[in-house]
Amino acid sequence: LKISFPQSSSLDGRWVYYPESANPQKIDNPEVSKVIPEFSFYQVLLTNYLGYHINKSYCLVLFDTVRSKAIGIVPMWYEDISESLLKLFIGKKFSDSTAVIRFAEGLEKLIMVGSTGKMENTRYAIDKVTFDMTYEGSKGTEVWRNIEMIISDNTIQGFISTNPKMKTSVTVK
Repeated sequence: LKISFPQSSSLDGRWVYYPESANPQKIDNPEVSKVIPEFSFYQVLLTNYLGYHINKSYCLVLFDTVRSKAIGIVPMWYEDISESLLKLFIGKKFSDSTAVIRFAEGLEKLIMVGSTGKMENTRYAIDKVTFDMTYEGSKGTEVWRNIEMIISDNTIQGFISTNPKMKTSVTVK
């Protein structure tokens, strides 16, 4: 983690690992581990430096046990869906729709690391799984992101994250 998130970095928007406060916690996620068994998942408190803003947040860190490499996944409040995370799943085939559903539930948990709110309104169809990331706003529960996992023949084809307020989308294929 010291190599992937160095304290010596001077990049604006950098995430820094401070061992004395990082509090790494292993995340047990068997459904996602079945799909990418070479990775271990951790929740790690990192510090973000963006201009004069300094924020601490838990981030998802994937440790590639084959390549001995850490991949940082910043929370959705900072950067929407993570292309580097979701690309790991594109092209992955599942035995049946039940396996797709179990995987989607596991993925929701990983996506939520470091973010407030919750995943709701999960819907399953033959060609996609959709779920909403919600938060408590001034008008009650609001949808911050609608996420679609596009599926064909039980194989993940891509992901789309839409911000319904801003009417913007990010596609990962």
